[in-house]
Amino acid sequence: MSNNRIPVLSLVVFVWSVVSSCRSGGGSDEALAVMPTPELPVMTLDTTTALTIRDYAALLEGTENVDLRPQVSGYLEKIFVEEGRFVTAGQPLFTHKDR
Repeated sequence: MSNNRIPVLSLVVFVWSVVSSCRSGGGSDEALAVMPTPELPVMTLDTTTALTIRDYAALLEGTENVDLRPQVSGYLEKIFVEEGRFVTAGQPLFTHKDR
């Protein structure tokens, strides 16, 4: 029988504390009426355009990758094409100088 009394007693104490806290107003309306409204700083924002940059990690490869190998001996005098640029068939890539 004492096992049933503990939950009932706990419930009664809880309900009593909730009801008593709701009844005691304690002049909270007066405290709100006395406090002045605080002055807060206000900022005005202007609209402007913004540049958005997105970087992605990637690896690009051509549909046809060609290795260039010399068929003659000598030194290169001038290179006409930078690495990674598109070239067409018959386009001069470099000139060479014989020894």
